[in-house]
Amino acid sequence: MSTNPDPSALQQLRHQLVARLDRLPQRDAIELSDANAWIDYVIANMPHEASWHMARAGGIGGSEIGGLVRNYLGHRADFMFSAHDWAMEKLLKRPPTPTTPAMLRGKEYENTHRGRFYEQLGTDRDAVAYKKLSNAKGTRPWMRYSPDDLVVLPRQAMQTAAGEVMVQGRYLTDYKAPTSVDDSESVSFQYTAQLHQGAILCAEQDIQINGAILSQFDWANWRLRNDFVPIRPELCDLIREAGDHYWGCVLRGEVPAYIRTARMQIEDAQREAWAPHAARIARQLALSKALESAAEAERKRLLGGLELNARRFGGERLVFPGDLAVTASASVSIEKARELLGEAVMATCTKKSSGKPKYDTEKMLAFLTEQGIGLDQFIVPSYDSSKIYQALAEHGHDADAVETETIKFAADKNLKAQAEAWVESNFAPLAAPQESEGEEDDGQSEHEAPAIPRERA
Repeated sequence: MSTNPDPSALQQLRHQLVARLDRLPQRDAIELSDANAWIDYVIANMPHEASWHMARAGGIGGSEIGGLVRNYLGHRADFMFSAHDWAMEKLLKRPPTPTTPAMLRGKEYENTHRGRFYEQLGTDRDAVAYKKLSNAKGTRPWMRYSPDDLVVLPRQAMQTAAGEVMVQGRYLTDYKAPTSVDDSESVSFQYTAQLHQGAILCAEQDIQINGAILSQFDWANWRLRNDFVPIRPELCDLIREAGDHYWGCVLRGEVPAYIRTARMQIEDAQREAWAPHAARIARQLALSKALESAAEAERKRLLGGLELNARRFGGERLVFPGDLAVTASASVSIEKARELLGEAVMATCTKKSSGKPKYDTEKMLAFLTEQGIGLDQFIVPSYDSSKIYQALAEHGHDADAVETETIKFAADKNLKAQAEAWVESNFAPLAAPQESEGEEDDGQSEHEAPAIPRERA
């Protein structure tokens, strides 16, 4: 059977997409060249989803509103969502985001998930209310919502994953199948906002609900995690505001800028409030560094005293019960071994590499030089990360998605000196065994460590 697409079917799909394009409320803001490129892409790469993606471009779906609210409030959104990329998709300036594995799982197993949910809670769908909500058109023309379920809990109460008790009533329900479910995490804001958008439509259709339920399928433990999501009027208001704002941008053909993480600005009052925590960290760091230096000095004395540097461990362990274990790892000088054994014998000593192969850069450079090939083209440039960040921002890219920062702590120099003095006083070097013979017992065992100072109140 031929797998080539039917040209007539593809042409028909193109006509359908063009017709849907002309019905989009933002049609006047979409460039014809962008629309043609978008249509060519979806026909070639996702023909079965093409009509759905074109229809989805005509509004704001429940899965999108949470990220828009976060950006509206000046915060970056989870799951790498941004109003910038979202607007680019709505204006057909970039192809639609492919369906994720989690979305496919949720779609293909939704009926199984729903059946298990019904059985576990002893509930069922409110078919009349569900049909009404499914056909609802909100007062905001941009608002899109495809409900998973509207269920009615029986008289007996249900306990959620967070230990909350839910009473009898009607609940808007959403089924999710994420890659993993962490019991320690609260409900994602994006999921919460999605259910709130559905709650807005419920209110506009006079469908009374007691709240919402997020039911996540925990694949690793083969169970459902059900969370109660109370409906907060202030979040509903934010959804309307954010939706109006960003849909207005799309209608005008505007693409919002990426939200950049705020630069550090710490008020004096904040610094003062956290000063005790900073002092504790500094003392811990200084003490840790001083102890590490003292331990290194003791290691050298032990290696010399037992002449361990002049002996082979050969896989054996030197154990001081209850205190210390000393082991050794072996390494070979490949260069010296190759010089003594030769390439033929060394070839019999290789092992299968689990990663990318390593290349002899010196040989490669020598070969290129012999061939008269200039080496400047292979020089790896040294970049200024701050200049790259600025360039990304100036060219309209999401700079925060490229740059990462590593926070480091360093104790004050005077504090380091105090810690070193304390360690030197409390961990003074012990006399070597041969040096202590015949000396009077000072009342302290050589194996007894000095008391570690307690933190001052």
